[in-house]
Amino acid sequence: MRLTLIILLILLGMQMQAQVTIGSNKAPESFSLLELNSDQKGLRMPHLNMEQREKLTKTGNKVKGLTIYNTSNNCLEYWNGDKWISMCKSKSESFPIIEEAAKVTACALYSSHLSINDDTGFYMFTYQNLDLFAQHTSSTPTYYQWLVDGDVKSEGESASTFKYKPSSYFNGEDLTPDHLGNKTKIVTITCRMTVGGKTVQSKDFDIMVVHVPDEDLNNDGIRDLQPIYVNAWKNGVVSEGLTKVTFAHVNLGAEDENDPCIMLGHLFQWGRIRDDKKGKGHFWRDLPDDDVYPYPPGKGDRTGITSSTLAQTSEVDGNGQVKDTDPRYGKFIKNYLAAGANPDPYHAAWMNEPEKFQDLWGQGNYDDYKPTWKYPDNNPCPKDEGWIVPSIKMWRSLLDGHFPDTGGYASYDMLENGTQSWDNRKYANRWNRIGDFENNKGFSGFLVGRILYLPAGGQRLAPGGREEAAAKGELSDVGAVGAYWSSDRHANKSSDPTSGKNSSSLHFTKNYTATGTTYGQDKYPLRVRTGQDGRAVGMSIRCVKY
Repeated sequence: MRLTLIILLILLGMQMQAQVTIGSNKAPESFSLLELNSDQKGLRMPHLNMEQREKLTKTGNKVKGLTIYNTSNNCLEYWNGDKWISMCKSKSESFPIIEEAAKVTACALYSSHLSINDDTGFYMFTYQNLDLFAQHTSSTPTYYQWLVDGDVKSEGESASTFKYKPSSYFNGEDLTPDHLGNKTKIVTITCRMTVGGKTVQSKDFDIMVVHVPDEDLNNDGIRDLQPIYVNAWKNGVVSEGLTKVTFAHVNLGAEDENDPCIMLGHLFQWGRIRDDKKGKGHFWRDLPDDDVYPYPPGKGDRTGITSSTLAQTSEVDGNGQVKDTDPRYGKFIKNYLAAGANPDPYHAAWMNEPEKFQDLWGQGNYDDYKPTWKYPDNNPCPKDEGWIVPSIKMWRSLLDGHFPDTGGYASYDMLENGTQSWDNRKYANRWNRIGDFENNKGFSGFLVGRILYLPAGGQRLAPGGREEAAAKGELSDVGAVGAYWSSDRHANKSSDPTSGKNSSSLHFTKNYTATGTTYGQDKYPLRVRTGQDGRAVGMSIRCVKY
């Protein structure tokens, strides 16, 4: 101990000589900074066990050469900048060993740890917090040590959970913009665990962290929508080349969500504004019973739900919105379906005469890339900040630009300017799947252009086919279906009995059915399409700026 103390005093002393010999009066050789001479004593390196050693571990060149005696394996070891190297002849491999059984997961929803697609990673914003979970599928670890980009985090000691807060590590100035202007960073989380007396390490858990300012500049009590930039076919036409477009960073209604596992947002009936000034309304995802007209979700099926329960022309104002004096104001209005084989033509709408208001959002056309708005006050997006509901042609411009839509079934790994699609079309962006797309099981969706995350937020509708619908108004398909409104009505088709009652939308699902055959992941793992939906359905909105 005296010898070790002397060494430390010499190395740390402010007046230390350039060259030193300890143990004799012999001058050190010209090539030596420090020489130890003794025929009775040796140099004793710091003794650390495996767990103590991991607290020292840091990735990078600054700690190269750090040397210890590891009491867990009785070996002298040094850090080479990437891993510990053992000087024991039979133990020269790096440590710890990565084991498949050691896992890091996120989004502990529905009492289960859900792993995110390994090839895509996770996605979150700088203002959010993410709970991470470590587990070993075959044993219960006795020790946990969390690392962020190779640096040990003491706040994660001996705990199977770790709360990752990007704001604790960097801000927007630390991130380099991509070619479109998005500021991002890929962060790698790992966990080392002691299992059966040995330390093993999980596979890397990569997180795409996107810088989003945490601000409320208009002082409305809601975090501001921020821009995310992606490619699109200019004016929705492939031959005109790519252009940069601006989408909001989250679905409308998810601005204040600090948990990245549930960035789902509100669900809107088409053409309706957020028309309840008391903080509730038809757009809420979790609807209280008194926010549904005429019955709570799943109640009053068929009985008492007729055309008269829809909003009548006399019960809407000049903008086509429910008057604030009407009992339907601010409520999710159940549609109805007459019994029999032929559904009532108004079954798809929340108002009785929807053909009188084809332009509640946009101007009612089907093929405009940049719509104008006949009723600007109906815009549910923050219109004062320039956000509006995208046209269906804008949605298609993120895909293959093909218009009008004739399908859109594709593999989940769609490459921009490539041929990874159902008929070799070119895509403006790469569309990568995130999550497992399982109903009521959390974080799933598409990452568009590696930056724009569109969650599978489900929808509020009447389950079952048209003849079975009866307008239950229940929430369904959360985590399994992505359903996004456009600003447009659907094109009139003489063969469509509901022509003029439906509006255009973007959908993505796990598989699809065609001509009586269901195609699963062996052929087309997911479906991305633009089509039409009844206006009484509750669906997500992602705002855009032109």
